Amino acid sequence: TRLSLSEQAPDFMLHDVTGAEIHLSNFQAARFYLTVLLPQLEQSSYAYPEFRKRDIEIIAIGQDSPQAFRDYWHEHQLPFIGCPDKDSKVADLYYQKFNL
Repeated sequence: TRLSLSEQAPDFMLHDVTGAEIHLSNFQAARFYLTVLLPQLEQSSYAYPEFRKRDIEIIAIGQDSPQAFRDYWHEHQLPFIGCPDKDSKVADLYYQKFNL
């Protein structure tokens, strides 16, 4: 079953591109972004300052290998939190399926 808008989002823990532990429960208001296509992340970076003005953090989660995700992150200097999730733990937790 999918989550309803009235349900609290399940917590998760992933390591970000710097190796720090990221827990969803550490954020009061968070928009996290699960993507298969890394170029979509660049588009979100342009709006990031507006989100921060509203005290909103973007947590981007991708299925790439940790090294590929980290390399892309540093190459494009993305300003928000990025977490590789090669095993799709968060996608599974949120009932997201990918057909590549």
